[in-house]
Amino acid sequence: MENKKIRRYLVWLLIGVSIIVIGVLGNALIGNGESAIDQNSMQKQGPDANIKKTDNENPKSRRNLVYARSSHTATTLNDGRILVVGGLGSDKKPMSKVEIYDPKTDTWTSTNDCRSPRADHTTTVLKNGNVLVVGGTSDVGVASTAEIFYPKTETWEYAGRMNFARQTHRATLLNDGRILITGGKGVNKAIDAVELYNPVTKAWSRAGSLNFPKYGHTATLLPDGNILVAGGGEGFVRQVHGEIFYP
Repeated sequence: MENKKIRRYLVWLLIGVSIIVIGVLGNALIGNGESAIDQNSMQKQGPDANIKKTDNENPKSRRNLVYARSSHTATTLNDGRILVVGGLGSDKKPMSKVEIYDPKTDTWTSTNDCRSPRADHTTTVLKNGNVLVVGGTSDVGVASTAEIFYPKTETWEYAGRMNFARQTHRATLLNDGRILITGGKGVNKAIDAVELYNPVTKAWSRAGSLNFPKYGHTATLLPDGNILVAGGGEGFVRQVHGEIFYP
């Protein structure tokens, strides 16, 4: 029997809101995505950046990726390196190429390919430092498969299948170590089904449904351990809906 979770339905109205980020500590990596062609250039912004400057020093040009890509993921590993997985290559097809950026040496290094080509997937660092890669668009359509990357050995392991194939979904690490998968786009429509991955048992399970099917939304861990799911949409319809998932 499906384990339904209690959810609270919220509606927000935002009027004339502007968000400005000033004086960020640390550095941010920008892996350029798709324009007329896929790019493999990368830029770096940090505390020495001046938002009024438009010369070549802002942002600072950094070394290029090994492979041109868009719709990929970039995830900070526990050792500070950046793991870049999949995406759409120059041929506009999902790719399985994986590379790692080391900010200490300012270098990119190719590593073992993921098991399945994918784009518009999610990558999440688990409590033990390994990385769970889920769903996305593969070379044969929308993917339900998942796999785990082991940073210490730079190897991959199959991690089962979700109950629903999905892309542009969200994956959120819960306080108890499980991964919550919400929404996404299936083969022909948005998905409302919610799933959980347990890294201890390596099993997938259903966890009820969202009140509104959606993709392109956000799913944020709150201080109390609950998850706020907000926005997103279905087709050309954009949503103002918000709801809370109680693990």
